[in-house]
Amino acid sequence: MAKPMTAEERKEAWENSKVPVPQRGLSVALNQTAVIARSLPEIKWDGELTNSARTTFLHCPKKFEFQYLRRLSPRNPSIPFLVGGLVHNGFERIYKTWEFDEQAERDIAEETCEKVCRDISLTDVQSDMIWEQQAVVMGILRGYVRYYMAKDKKEWEVVEAESSFSYPLPAANILAKTGDIRRTASARGKRDLVVRRKKDNFLGLIEHKTTAQINAGYIAKLPLDNQILGYANSMKKQFGQLPKFITYNVAKKSGLRRKQMESFRDFTKRIESEYIGSPTMYFYRETLSFSERDVTRYEEELKRFAFMLDRSIKEKFFIMNTSHCTALGRCPYMQLCIEGPSRDNISRFSVRENVHAELDDAPILE
Repeated sequence: MAKPMTAEERKEAWENSKVPVPQRGLSVALNQTAVIARSLPEIKWDGELTNSARTTFLHCPKKFEFQYLRRLSPRNPSIPFLVGGLVHNGFERIYKTWEFDEQAERDIAEETCEKVCRDISLTDVQSDMIWEQQAVVMGILRGYVRYYMAKDKKEWEVVEAESSFSYPLPAANILAKTGDIRRTASARGKRDLVVRRKKDNFLGLIEHKTTAQINAGYIAKLPLDNQILGYANSMKKQFGQLPKFITYNVAKKSGLRRKQMESFRDFTKRIESEYIGSPTMYFYRETLSFSERDVTRYEEELKRFAFMLDRSIKEKFFIMNTSHCTALGRCPYMQLCIEGPSRDNISRFSVRENVHAELDDAPILE
């Protein structure tokens, strides 16, 4: 076994930039690392704050740097985002037309899964997991339509479905005058569904959620949801009032496991059948309301968050929160943090030109 290098030897190796230096069990040529590090996309901050961006920074500033400032997007698919995206898009089509074209939705889900599975880096097990999600999506959509659609059509008039918004943060403008922040920040997002309740003409906000579990802890945290406060605030700016009611529309992802000797086809059929046969196990709604005070607090927090974020960007220093590396599964940027930039780990990412491309149609609200 090679003798570990002393601190002096490490320093000399760094200065020479030629000697491979073992660190944390890895041997990396520092001169190559420096070159590759310089090839990372430059930091770009557009001043736009989405709930996902804010949450990412609070969880781990270093992850925020890679994901939102250097715009590195993991090439491997994210199953939660795959399911959530397909379900949200399906709900949008349902509420815009009050119709459910099952075959069209199945075709969309299958085409999406097929496209994801073309990634040659996926194992057979990973590929099966992707195709399993197609059954989850179709189970959710089929079960949801049977359980809710007739009732919703009777009670609600749809005002908007999947509507993007953007509004400036006035508090950030005040900070800009002091020179403490470089630019005006804007809050951006996309509301799932805005409706008008027919019995009283009240404006309401419906928020779709897909989750792995629905329990007391999940429900108890709903009144503290900053994302929905941002959406409510955007409605106040657009419609001149807060929503009178906010309904969380929760769909649980299937936790079924494949039985011994069960074919994959039979397994996916069983997943879909569970949603139709046992809807109360998979669908849940909770209706809340928020006050002007709640929204004011949210805007104050967002102002201070924008200031904190801008300071990190100016200093180009982002704290690495190692307690979050495996909190929600393995972080896709974890190896990049451990090894530093290398040709191998950089190749696992693509670079997005626009980190908020899905919100580009957002109207500017005052």
